[in-house]
This record gives sequence, structure tokens and C-alpha cells, in this order.
Amino acid sequence: MDLVLRPGTANDAAECGRICYEAFAGIAHEHGFPPDFPSPEVGVALIETALTHPGFYSVVGKARRGHGL
Repeated sequence: MDLVLRPGTANDAAECGRICYEAFAGIAHEHGFPPDFPSPEVGVALIETALTHPGFYSVVGKARRGHGL
């Protein structure tokens, strides 16, 4: 599989935020803790802030066929 890395943008916030929310919610659930983010929308907002802040460097990886990794 070929991997394409590119700078993250605000357009990536919805998918990256969903992934972030699901990953941390899953870990919290497995350990019996409340989730770090109360909803997927909060995860999206957090990631969008990081992706658009000039002090952060972000990279998004995608399979060459366009499927996110």
C-alpha cells in the first residue's frame, strides 16, 4: 500500500475529530472511565482548532486510493 502524507487542513477536521473521539471513548469505556470528550462534535472542534492554529504542525496520512489510515 502506498502512503501519502500531506499537511492537515480544516477540511480534515470532521474525519480526524471522529477518529479522535472514537479512539479515546473506546479506551475510556474499556477502563470504566467517562469519555474525555462528551460528544464527537467536541472532538471535531478540538481537532479543527489544532489543524488551523499556526503554532501546530499537522500531517494527515491517506492510502493512495483515498482511504484514510
